Amino acid sequence: MTTRLLRMMLAYALLGIAWVPVTVAQTFSDAELKAFAGIVVEVQRIADSYRPKVEAAQTVREKQKMEVAASDEMTRAVEQEGMTIDRYKEILTQTLSNPEVAGKVKEHVRETK
Repeated sequence: MTTRLLRMMLAYALLGIAWVPVTVAQTFSDAELKAFAGIVVEVQRIADSYRPKVEAAQTVREKQKMEVAASDEMTRAVEQEGMTIDRYKEILTQTLSNPEVAGKVKEHVRETK
């Protein structure tokens, strides 16, 4: 998974950007949505911790190294919750396109913080 894709997914999840490809509606268990919400919170924490490091990078290579490290940590955060990146993307897509799913995820995010 590329850093750019993870950043874009994070931005979509946290900023509520409404661009989403058309997909077939999915059904997710409450446990999956709760895990997803926890992942979103953790990914935000990771992004917040790496942002100053990326901005302070003196070279393109340094910047890329920090972005790769952030991406790897974000990927581990997803997988440590027992979720695949593909399943994370499925839930993310539905969170962005389905107000009912979005509401449930937001509720779990509030409980997580």
